[in-house]
Amino acid sequence: MSRTFEPNKLVHLPPLDALAAQTVGSAVLAAAANKTLADPVAEALAEVKVAVDVLQTANLQRIPTGDTFAARAADIDLDSAWSVLHDLLSVVARVPDQPRADLAKTLLGDLFPDGLQFTRLRFAQEWAESENRLKMIDDRGFAPQIEQLGGAVALAHLRQAHAHYGDVLSVVTARTPAPAIRIRDARDAVMKALRQFVARVTVTIRDQDPPSVALARELLAPIETWAPAPPTKPATDQPAPPAPTPPSAPTPVPTSAPAGVVAANAKAPESAH
Repeated sequence: MSRTFEPNKLVHLPPLDALAAQTVGSAVLAAAANKTLADPVAEALAEVKVAVDVLQTANLQRIPTGDTFAARAADIDLDSAWSVLHDLLSVVARVPDQPRADLAKTLLGDLFPDGLQFTRLRFAQEWAESENRLKMIDDRGFAPQIEQLGGAVALAHLRQAHAHYGDVLSVVTARTPAPAIRIRDARDAVMKALRQFVARVTVTIRDQDPPSVALARELLAPIETWAPAPPTKPATDQPAPPAPTPPSAPTPVPTSAPAGVVAANAKAPESAH
């Protein structure tokens, strides 16, 4: 039966997710900094650095940028502005004043045929739907009608929120996104590079050469000593209540003897004579 001997099969690493692999890889690079290494070990270390850099980039891509946070905040503001106008028209549509109620129902049907569903679309799609509705308000003369129903402030805020949303999106979409890196592939590359590094460091160990043993132990320490962080205790957990203290035995309360008994006891010695 044929056998193959490869670092990926011979070297067993602790289970590492993407962030842990980046952490361990970075620790290995730090441990090897300013060390004189044999060429094979140095080459393996260089592969670890390349793989860790790629994994770090992949991990960073999963973190929302400041622009993304700004877009989400602007999106929430625009959602709220359209919701205010929708709620206002919905309330007026139920008032006893028939002409005002009919006007509000007409505006609701034209501006919100599907309710507020469009506010759940992706950023660019929602902006386009918002733009179309504002254009309808201007082209069909809905603005004076909305103001007549008490929506002047709501409409002004809506226009402001829409303009800000467009400005934020223009900044976000102007950036050319970096090609996406698959987290799993980047993590696997780090694991492979670390196994290669472990195999080459291990080969340099010579029992009759203590410095080689010490250097290898130092280089491999980040991998050998790595352990996942213990799970944090849920905030809802409360310390166990202390065991109740057993009640102490009651102290006997002395009672006074009846006066007759005391008197009898006092005269007892005299009667004995």
